[in-house]
Amino acid sequence: MTSEPRQAGPRPDSTPSQRLEALGIILPAARKPVANFLPAVRIGDLVFVSGQGPVSSDGMRCVGKVGKDVSVAEAYGHARLTTINLLAVLHETLGSLDAVDRIVKVLGFVNGDPDFEEHPQVINGCSDLLVEVFGPDHGSHARSAIGAGSLPKRITVEIEIVVAVRLPAAAEASNGNFEISKMPFDNAILPDMGGSTRWPPGTRTERRATDKWDVP
Repeated sequence: MTSEPRQAGPRPDSTPSQRLEALGIILPAARKPVANFLPAVRIGDLVFVSGQGPVSSDGMRCVGKVGKDVSVAEAYGHARLTTINLLAVLHETLGSLDAVDRIVKVLGFVNGDPDFEEHPQVINGCSDLLVEVFGPDHGSHARSAIGAGSLPKRITVEIEIVVAVRLPAAAEASNGNFEISKMPFDNAILPDMGGSTRWPPGTRTERRATDKWDVP
């Protein structure tokens, strides 16, 4: 008696790129902004990805009011498609999804009927895929799911994310902590509405990357 071979899922120790391949997902080209904004902005080790919608690679949009024209299950799939578009922007911005250290925050908007109440279940389509791709340790995140009276071009969902990027080895050695040290800073003047304020002579606080806190 022979058993049918099972399709292998993502391995727990695999990289995000490998998990994406195991899920059978091919990232499309990142979509161009439709107005005056950037697809993503990186500040330090954080990447802020602008809102994306459920648009397929051939340009077809998923539209309608969730709870009226569109079911929760359908909208869940739209959120998953939106997440694929977010990952495409991340891949273009970073060069590889393997550079992602943590999904920090998800903000999801649902174009719901006024009486619709299941916004979190819809945005789970995004959250579930992020955990599948990055694993529970790196893909779990803070989140808000909000109902919207309307969304651009009548799309069903719009989602944006904030991502932390892996630090270079030198920065990781500091464990991301800081030392607060005293520096000479005599006669420092801080202007305010009433005139000037002076620091106590000979003291100044400054943060430097080290592996400990030394609070004066």
